[in-house]
Amino acid sequence: MDELTGYCNSVVFCLHVLQKVSVLRMAPAMTVTVRLSAEEERRLETLAQRTGRTKSYYVRQAIQAHLEDLEDAYAGDEALRNFEESGGRSRPIGELLTELGLGEAEISQGRATNDAADR
Repeated sequence: MDELTGYCNSVVFCLHVLQKVSVLRMAPAMTVTVRLSAEEERRLETLAQRTGRTKSYYVRQAIQAHLEDLEDAYAGDEALRNFEESGGRSRPIGELLTELGLGEAEISQGRATNDAADR
């Protein structure tokens, strides 16, 4: 089985997730088994052939992008939960804009900058 692009069959795709230790060297690869439908495997194969990249490359790209989204979502959920548990007070955006001396027109036209927060 090719170290980077090996696959078990058309439905089960074995991939290697490479973990970067530094720009110059890579950590040992970790193998993960992913079950794909025949359609998903066909699309992945077509993309790899069209671009000359490996299927593993695209699976790693998809995992990295989705992990970032999941990490952001969970961080947001945690921040909201911490805010709610702290007893902090939320307020309508209009109230905040008034306090900062900004109108909604300024916000929508992009005139509000971080300088406004210093007022």
